[in-house]
Amino acid sequence: MPPATGLDAPDVGPFDALTKAMATSASYTDVQDDYATTGVVDGCSTPHYMVYGDSNDWFYKDGDTFATLIEEFSSPERGSCAIGPIQNDFNPQTAALRDTVASTNVKAALAMLKTCPQ
Repeated sequence: MPPATGLDAPDVGPFDALTKAMATSASYTDVQDDYATTGVVDGCSTPHYMVYGDSNDWFYKDGDTFATLIEEFSSPERGSCAIGPIQNDFNPQTAALRDTVASTNVKAALAMLKTCPQ
């Protein structure tokens, strides 16, 4: 059963398939709205924050459009759990890492285009 995020019942399956396809293609962990109850993702503890009322919610509820968020720099891409200043948590620190993240997210975007319901 999905969390109480306001997804219409007919949209749960297609939206779940979309996020799973994107995560799989990018080798990311698909946490969806379980993020708040997930203590560890990719071997690293998580800060347990949820954001409701953001642009993804607006697109869905007011625009009748699926929207997703891909964290741009995962633990496996960093090679470890985040340490140090927040920019080290979310931003690749070298050109090679930046290119890896860009390539990974292009794979997710292509999966989105192939999977997203019409």
